[in-house]
Amino acid sequence: GVFTGQCGTSLDHGVAAVGYGTEGGVDYFLVRNSWGPNWGENGYIKMERNVAGTSTGKCGIAMMASYPIKKGPNPPKPAPSPPSPVKPPTMCNEYYSCPQGSTCCCLYEYGKYCLGWGCCPMESATCCDDNYSCCPHEYPVCDLTAGTCRLSKDSPLGVKLLKRGPANLITKQRTRTTVSSSA
Repeated sequence: GVFTGQCGTSLDHGVAAVGYGTEGGVDYFLVRNSWGPNWGENGYIKMERNVAGTSTGKCGIAMMASYPIKKGPNPPKPAPSPPSPVKPPTMCNEYYSCPQGSTCCCLYEYGKYCLGWGCCPMESATCCDDNYSCCPHEYPVCDLTAGTCRLSKDSPLGVKLLKRGPANLITKQRTRTTVSSSA
């Protein structure tokens, strides 16, 4: 609680006000005593603040207060931090990519080849067999009937299926060489 009791103003000891607050409608200073953690509340006390009718404060706390006084200008503001590096996209193959932090899911498979890609909006996701949904790696079992992702096949715990978005077609810059001839 907050100390609101009687005490004198004969100062013989230094303390430090390290904070302030209000508890139960009573304003207080949070005071650290130099006697260590075995005193008060781990070396601290909440001492009544804004005591009416006194200029000395509770127990004389305002009588010989010392505090730093600023004598110069503020230091200059630090330079803005450089922008974060652009993270590369997740490459599905040489023609398609997904945004960084997502998972490429094959939409149309033909033999060993994927003819179309989709993007699940999280890393290390499980791609579901409906070619439309995916699950976070923490819930890797796709339950398409229930529309959920589960911890295991028989687990009652699950989250809603995530929807895939389209993969981005990678466009490559082509350079054109013009040969001129002088006649």
